[in-house]
Amino acid sequence: MTQSSKWTPTQIKATARGHTLRRAVGFRHALQETLRTHRPLGQATGAERPRRTRFPEMTECEVKMAASMELFTIGYEGRTLPQLIDLLQENGVRRLVDVRERPQSRKKGFSALALFEALRKEGITYEGDRALGNPPEIRTLWTNGSLPEGKRQLRNKLRNGTAPRIRLLVELARIDTVCILCVEDDINACHRSIIAEEAVRLEPNLKIHHL
Repeated sequence: MTQSSKWTPTQIKATARGHTLRRAVGFRHALQETLRTHRPLGQATGAERPRRTRFPEMTECEVKMAASMELFTIGYEGRTLPQLIDLLQENGVRRLVDVRERPQSRKKGFSALALFEALRKEGITYEGDRALGNPPEIRTLWTNGSLPEGKRQLRNKLRNGTAPRIRLLVELARIDTVCILCVEDDINACHRSIIAEEAVRLEPNLKIHHL
């Protein structure tokens, strides 16, 4: 390839998946580092030219990736585990982020460990993020008829102490096909709807799909 060759979004995603980073701070740096160090054959390396002291603006590939960013959400209420996995696979989901405050269930297959094992066998990564869960004192407002106040308090929580977790979710969506999981089938009755709204607030190009 010549020096002007561009990496495709698929190549960028495949390379960037090699980075395992659990913190929001520095995640974009890791992605940019991937773009800088993994270049087509024939381009100059760091040993051949001075190291840049700052990263440039978004590359053409990054712009294209941002335009195609997606985030899926799903509730397992009314679904069996095989049905949930089939739906994830039909939509190309590669990473499931469990946003339950308590990732336990009386429903077979939906507690954290069982879900992790079932998804692993199907090539889907499972992650639990309890920090994005709906705490009892706010969840009570969702169930006792005070939904507007419950949503207000949850937004306040997500924009303050939990904001880095939303940012990490957005950054994961840049390099992978991500779906967030909770219980309720009705998106309007579930706090994952607010998580999705906050993710779009941080990244307006993000497209939300409720499964």
